[in-house]
Amino acid sequence: ERSKALASHSMLYNGLSDGSDIGLSAAAFSTPLGTDRGVLGVSWQQLSLSGVYSEKTVGLAWGYRFPERSPYRKFSVGAALKYLNHGFSRLDEAYNAVENDILQNGNADPLLTGSNSSS
Repeated sequence: ERSKALASHSMLYNGLSDGSDIGLSAAAFSTPLGTDRGVLGVSWQQLSLSGVYSEKTVGLAWGYRFPERSPYRKFSVGAALKYLNHGFSRLDEAYNAVENDILQNGNADPLLTGSNSSS
């Protein structure tokens, strides 16, 4: 076996009426660890909306196929870890909340003005 890599970037829903851009980028790499040690892989992915919202994901994975001489040769095992971070920018609308889906009340929206990043 040999190492493998991939990279991708896509612009989703081009031509939205509000002019926003939704982008999805990804990269991954995997490599064998040597005889009977399995394969290690890392990945990165980002989804973003015109600088307003973003999600970033980083992953680490390991997989192992039991050798042909093993009584477990029909099985494989693996483990994975994933880290997700998402956040948004505070826009002007966050400081002029809407009540009852109609009226702006001039107050800050507690949801949109609170912490703007989470992991």
